[in-house]
Amino acid sequence: MFDIAPYQFLEWNAETFCCGDYVLLVLRDYKGLKAPPVNYQGSTPLHAAIALKHSPLRKLFKPIEKPKPFCVVELQQFKSADHVGVCVEIDGELMVTHCEQLTGVVISTFNEIKETYKILGFYECNC
Repeated sequence: MFDIAPYQFLEWNAETFCCGDYVLLVLRDYKGLKAPPVNYQGSTPLHAAIALKHSPLRKLFKPIEKPKPFCVVELQQFKSADHVGVCVEIDGELMVTHCEQLTGVVISTFNEIKETYKILGFYECNC
């Protein structure tokens, strides 16, 4: 079961920590992912998403049809993919944990996610 406590005080920062960093951190802690960070320091969320999309790290993930615990959720708020999160199970319910620009690390239901984002896909880590 996912525990947000170790992450709850992490804050989004364009120069040091964004949603992609958070996803990699959670996957490292829960799935054993060993991956170098993606260099997008100082980028906007869109530029960070583009850097993640073209990273060799992307080859570690395969698309899946339905979400399951610890799969990555690719999200879109504007014209293209610009946010990522991780599906986690909390009290038997599948939710999304993600790191947002003004709020930091949060857990959202799928209904809450759909109020702000379009879900583009789910990806399982081959780690």
